[in-house]
Amino acid sequence: MASAHLPGGTGTSHRGEGAGGGASSVAELEAEITRLQATEEASRQREQQLTQHNLVLMTLSRSAAIEAGDMAAAFQEITLAAAHTLNVERASIWLFTLDRLAIKCADLYQRTPNRHGDGLELKAADFPSYFRAIEDNRTLAADDARNDPRTCEFTPSYLTPLGITSMLDAPVRRGGRLIGVICHEHVGPSRAWSLEDQAFAGSMADFVALTMQAHERAEALRSVRANERQLRQIIDLVPHLIMAKDVRGQILLCNKATAEAYGTTVEALIGRSQWDVHPRRDEAAGMLSDDVRVIDTARERLVPEERFTDIAGATRILQTTRIPFLHAATLQQAVLSVSIDITQRKQDERQKETMIQELDHRVKNNLAVVQSIAEHTVRSSPTMEEFSDAFAGRLRALAITHEMLARTRWEGADLRAMVERLTEPYRAADGSPRVTMTGESLRLPAPVAPSVCMMLHELATNAAKHGALASRNGDVTIDWQREMRDDGSRRVPWLHIEWTERCGRGSPPIKAPARPGFGTTLIEQTADYQLQGHARLDFQPAGLAAVIEFPLEAAPQKSTAADGVEPPRSLEQWSFGVAAGVSNGEKPTNANQPAAVGSSGEGGDRTGGRRVLVVEDDLLVAQSIASHLVALGCEIIGPASTSEAACALVKSRNVDAAILDINLSAGTSAPVARALAGRKTPFMFVTGYSSLKTLPDDLRGQRVLCKPVDRETLRRAITELAGV
Repeated sequence: MASAHLPGGTGTSHRGEGAGGGASSVAELEAEITRLQATEEASRQREQQLTQHNLVLMTLSRSAAIEAGDMAAAFQEITLAAAHTLNVERASIWLFTLDRLAIKCADLYQRTPNRHGDGLELKAADFPSYFRAIEDNRTLAADDARNDPRTCEFTPSYLTPLGITSMLDAPVRRGGRLIGVICHEHVGPSRAWSLEDQAFAGSMADFVALTMQAHERAEALRSVRANERQLRQIIDLVPHLIMAKDVRGQILLCNKATAEAYGTTVEALIGRSQWDVHPRRDEAAGMLSDDVRVIDTARERLVPEERFTDIAGATRILQTTRIPFLHAATLQQAVLSVSIDITQRKQDERQKETMIQELDHRVKNNLAVVQSIAEHTVRSSPTMEEFSDAFAGRLRALAITHEMLARTRWEGADLRAMVERLTEPYRAADGSPRVTMTGESLRLPAPVAPSVCMMLHELATNAAKHGALASRNGDVTIDWQREMRDDGSRRVPWLHIEWTERCGRGSPPIKAPARPGFGTTLIEQTADYQLQGHARLDFQPAGLAAVIEFPLEAAPQKSTAADGVEPPRSLEQWSFGVAAGVSNGEKPTNANQPAAVGSSGEGGDRTGGRRVLVVEDDLLVAQSIASHLVALGCEIIGPASTSEAACALVKSRNVDAAILDINLSAGTSAPVARALAGRKTPFMFVTGYSSLKTLPDDLRGQRVLCKPVDRETLRRAITELAGV
């Protein structure tokens, strides 16, 4: 029965078989057993090898160097693991050069000295068969490398000198593109490479590719971060406010200028809502509403001006451009806003507009002054030649003042330089000055400089015609000093000027004029009315001695009858002798005897007998307006140079109408206008400005007369007011 278990047995005994036949069967059995055992051992060894390969591959898959793309460290780990796992002497990684004409060793590990190296280079032109082979195969297993047609090109220069007999190379590919090769080189007897060896070599090539991919990813990430840092630096250098927000107002990006406006850092703003960080919710609501509109319409929007209150409470004016975009991180629609701070620009525009208005105002005021000077000069000049000389001299004084003020951008005029310019025509024959100045360096404020220049001109002209400068050896001394005086509530600076003439020997004694001339009256009334000071002229035999005093700062307003003190003088007291129109042949008029002027043919004008308040801080202009009104038959109340004095007149006198200069030396005439409006008294403004922006909104509806004003314009204006 035992024979039934023999290999090839049929379960039946054959008697004809001898002893030799049984021995053969046993030998076959033993051979089969040996073969099975060898197969089992080979299978066990392959299983151990695969287990070892898997462990190495698992270890490499967890490599931090490979994950980070650290090529130097990762390549050393790979070559070390490959050499020990495949039990080869040398393992190396080669990468193609940029021109793909050669491969260069990135890392070479040698077991015997246990060291790494790199730098060798193999040119494709020297080894064409090998380069074609790695291009076409997953692995290149050369058991007999010196004779294998794919690798024999290396025999004389590389394999034989290094004792290499077998090679197992695996091409490294990335996205189907050959980028390098990992080489395993055996030293000693030729070695047959198993399929497991070849599979492991291919896996090593994959780890090289993974390292390269991780390296490129890390480089890209570093590049992105570098670009982000550069972008951050760039937008932080931009002085404009840059901010990106989502539809809820959450801040996705901002720059340093924005963070500084909110008094914090960029990092602290990112992720917060503009609702939470903006000081004013009404402003935030407007901005976020615009954001939503831009996101909904997917269209860029320009906001020419929007208010932005910063952390310090300062209000800025921004010009903002809002641009819709898709936020890459969230894939949601967002808005990028770039806001240019135009606060300074708007201030500059307003300043420029103000300067233009001021220039317009000054030009028209100057024309009004020139008109007044011409009117008064022609009345006081017996001949046209005398008028021409006097008028030209007064215009020259105005020109000197404006030239000096222009040089300082209307900050003031140097008093010494002013005197030198005014007295330059009166030097001695040898060119030496005949006017001595003793006074400190002093800059006259712009509002008072024209008045002082005009007064000094009148003194110099009078001295040249009738006083010390009219004689060959006469001279003039001008002394001034700055004094602090009490005005009851504070101490204010005053300017004290002394003009002293000495006519010299042989000159006739000086006599006071029987009737004050235009120049004398101008000096006294300008100091009192316009400068809120006073002037005294003493005509002594040896020469005129004049004292002029006035405050250098905005003068304290003079009290009026409403305060129980003497009210402002009437027109007759201020008169240059023209209040009643005597000098031009017109008959005196008053409230009880109105003058009939310019009948319109429709019952005549309605100007006669009306009591008109004149408020004007320039004496000459005030006198010009007043003289025209008197010629029209009006009774003048005032003139008043300050709003305080004018308000007192409104309270104490019956005013039928009023002509108000808008800008006075101390403030505006708005208080007077409101006082008149409260009494339902009609009035109109007269000004050098082309608009009423200097007035409050409630007064901008009034009629305005632009300087200079002639008599016919005043007649129509008063007629219009009479019909109110």
